[in-house]
This record gives sequence, structure tokens and C-alpha cells, in this order.
Amino acid sequence: WSKTINPLSGGDDVPHGVEIDSTGVYVVGASSITTSISTGGLPETSTDSWTFVQKRSLTTGALITTFGTGGSIKIDPTLGNDYITGTSIDASGIYLAGSDDVQGTIQGRIEKRRLDNGNLIWVKSSPMGVLGLTIDNTGLYTMGNVTVSGSDTGWRVEKRNLIDGNFIDTFGTSGVVTSNPGTGLDYADRGVSYGEHVYVLGTYITPASAFNWRLEKRNTVPPPPPIVIPDLIANLITTSGTLMEGGLSSLFSVIKNIGTGPTLTTFPNIFQVADDETGTNIIDTISGSSIAGLDVDEEKTTSVTWVAPTAGTYYIRACADMDLSGVGVVVE
Repeated sequence: WSKTINPLSGGDDVPHGVEIDSTGVYVVGASSITTSISTGGLPETSTDSWTFVQKRSLTTGALITTFGTGGSIKIDPTLGNDYITGTSIDASGIYLAGSDDVQGTIQGRIEKRRLDNGNLIWVKSSPMGVLGLTIDNTGLYTMGNVTVSGSDTGWRVEKRNLIDGNFIDTFGTSGVVTSNPGTGLDYADRGVSYGEHVYVLGTYITPASAFNWRLEKRNTVPPPPPIVIPDLIANLITTSGTLMEGGLSSLFSVIKNIGTGPTLTTFPNIFQVADDETGTNIIDTISGSSIAGLDVDEEKTTSVTWVAPTAGTYYIRACADMDLSGVGVVVE
């Protein structure tokens, strides 16, 4: 089937978007009309434009009359040029983005409407002229341009909550990121979200007044916080005096925190004595002195006294954050 859509007889009708779901096809566009006015006896013209949203049958293309008024909604918030530039849809509604002309000042307008009857769910304004829109399951992104100074405009990207339209503060600064790649009329006018990133495409002007494309990739969710966790190591064993059979000897080991966070509690340490080089045949386990916490890169010494039972060769190692039952208290 094919349909001729002429929402404004005698005016200019321009399509801007089409969305679809299992219940119908949504057609979005703008209509405008120019009228003659008289100010102080001098002939002038005035242009008013607005947005139309229609919902049509997938099977026949006919208007679905339960949507809006007879299948159509007219969105005309001001007496100036109100136009739509971006559309998107999910299971909870249809999203519309564009700009209003409020007494000669352009401001962005973002709406969410119900899919069944077109009723307004929420509406938000923006200081930028909104030129593009995309969504993902974490939020709604609008992009456009905003005045920096004089004739210099920069890019602006906003992220909003799908449910209520409020800014998502974890994106950029309070829901907004800006950039100013050129010295003239720079604008971002479309984008797409994929994974944990949004890709934004637009234009910027160089000092030589040449138009250029620009593509930005930005995170859609904040990066994970750095892992702050201690990591304890025990260094080689040192002794005091001469080791003798049946004699009391002192053993020492320096425990160091090579992790990214401090230990927050006192932790135990042990010394293990084995009679084989692999340390698998342990003949004695002794509690060393506890250490009352270590900051990052800090080191302290644990010690113990030990009596060699017989003459021979012994292999001794220290274990940081371990008690006699093999349990520690520090998460590493």
C-alpha cells in the first residue's frame, strides 16, 4: 500500500522520521504555513510551523483512530517555528526531539508519548537546539549545538532518564557533555549507542571556514571505580645470632603491602618450618607477631623465636595474614 500524507492543506509538509512496533507505524513530520501580516501599514510575513505525529496500520496504512485525534497529534507549543529533528521508540513510548522558537529564541524540546493513544508522558526543555536523538536501555541521548560566544557554537550531548526525562548525573557533568571543536558553527546532529558507548556525528568549521565531519565516542556509563585492595607479601627470612641444635633462635620477615589499598585491621602471621626444599613436609608451624595494619607500600617486621629440634637443614618461610589454622583476616 501507499499513502499520501498531507496534514496541512495549503502549507509545506516535510517528513522527519518513521518508527515501527507490532501495533503500528508512527510517522513524524513538520508542517508550516506563511501568512501575511501588517505592521504599521508595511506588509510583512509570518511563518508558523509545528509537528505532526500519526499512527497508521501496518496492514492497510490507515490511520489508527485511537491514537491522538483520529490517528494524528499536532504539537505546536509556540507561535514560532517548532520542528522535530529526532525520533526513537521502545516498548514504553515514542520519543520526539526538536526545537521551539520562543519569541525568537531557539530552545530544545524533548517529549515522550504513549504508544497506544499518543498522550504525553513527559516533556523537557534544553538550552540547545536539539538536532538528534538516540536511546539505549540506560537512557536517552540528545545532541545539538549551543552558543559559546558570538557566532561560535559548540557541541552538546545530554543523557536523560527514559522514565521521567530527568538528567542522568553520572553522564558527563550532571548529565551533559560539551565540546567546541571549531571556531564557527559546530553542531552534533546524530548519534547511535552501542554497548557502553555512544557515537556522535556532526560538523565543525576550521579557521579557514571549511566544513568538516567529526565523530566522537563517549562512555555511556561511568567507568568502574579503581580497585582499592591490599596485597601482602612476606620477604626472605633473616635470623639473629647463630642457629644451634636445641638453641633458641629469632626469625624475622618483613611484610610489605604492595596493593592499592591499606589493610584496615590487625592481621596475624606465621612461620612454617619444613625439612624439604619444596616446603611440602612441614614439621612445625609457629605464630609470628601480629601487625597492626599496613598502608600502601608500607612494610613492618614480624618475628618469632624457634628451637631447632635436631641438627640438619631446614627450610623456613613466612606467611603474611595467616593464623595457625590457615585463615587470614585481610581481603587481598
